[in-house]
Amino acid sequence: MASIVARNRPQWALTLAGPDAAKFLQGLVTNNVDKSRETPFYAAFLDARGRMLWDVFIWTFPGLKEQEGMTGGDWACYIEVDAGEVQSLVKHLKRHKLRSKIAIKVIGESSDKEDRTGALQVWADWGSGGSIGNDSHQIVVTMEDPRFVSDKLTMRRSLIRPFGISSPLPPSEDVSLGEYTQLRYNYGIPEGQEEILRESALPMEFNVDLSQGIDFKKGCYVGQELTIRTKHTGVVRKRVLPVKLSNGDARHGNLETHSQNPTYNENNLKLDPAQFYSADIKLLDQDGSVKKGRAAGKLISICGNVGLALCRLEMMTSMKISAEGGSWKPGMEFGVADRNSNVVKVKPLVRDEWVTRVRDIWDKKRTRI
Repeated sequence: MASIVARNRPQWALTLAGPDAAKFLQGLVTNNVDKSRETPFYAAFLDARGRMLWDVFIWTFPGLKEQEGMTGGDWACYIEVDAGEVQSLVKHLKRHKLRSKIAIKVIGESSDKEDRTGALQVWADWGSGGSIGNDSHQIVVTMEDPRFVSDKLTMRRSLIRPFGISSPLPPSEDVSLGEYTQLRYNYGIPEGQEEILRESALPMEFNVDLSQGIDFKKGCYVGQELTIRTKHTGVVRKRVLPVKLSNGDARHGNLETHSQNPTYNENNLKLDPAQFYSADIKLLDQDGSVKKGRAAGKLISICGNVGLALCRLEMMTSMKISAEGGSWKPGMEFGVADRNSNVVKVKPLVRDEWVTRVRDIWDKKRTRI
């Protein structure tokens, strides 16, 4: 299959550079940063309570220092974040700068007309078509997107710069951002402020640990206390999962097995988040009506008939997270009621390779029954 390419949602970047850049960033993000690191990685900024501020990609690679005009022991990186959050991130970095010898620059703010860094873009591609480079643009660096936990799909993320003043052209089969978003939802991947609620989301609940975005062995950083305490308890009861949505007449079937295919083309249901009073997902009774009581999860976002939901694992899936177990039973169905009191069923998807990743990180060699 040829490479399928999608330009990411609006992103922007900062340049962080200087003798203290690596040490400075090490104290602010969840992943490990040191001067010897020359490969891009995923991470998150947290507040002092351990809640997420931004999910980011840190782009560093051989030759970046020279590109930014630095010598000696300096270290540099690009920090990719949602375009609407770039100024907030700049303020956050400057608040913690103190006497650190660093330089912070928003890419594209240079007055030098020959400075082409403002044209940097991020593309996602998947498939087996090989390199996405062509005569119109240059691939600066490519990484495998660690958020896509799959043994069937390899998602690549590339930093692109056009030659001259032309814009990058689709190197192969171009798809819309909506199609990329649906694929991302199929694999349970939230990103950006619209899906990861600032100062509310916990990094493990939003799968930052499964996405190789947290180094539990690194030193102190802002928000580490709650993060490492959760790791030591060994229990994350809620996580973001992909969900399929269908009307009240559809039967979701049995969820006793984890193995499910993340392809939701059998239903043409199109939903709008505005049609719901509440995002709370609750258990349905035998008549298909929403039962009263504690919510089993919360619907985060919808794209067509797929979406993301923060799910209580032991209530909505067969996963056993703690010794006491949960309330899930085969045949249970869940849903949300819209403004017209119609029930929209919500079916979580849990894939085998995702479960394996969770257990590899959190089981601590415990024997499961």
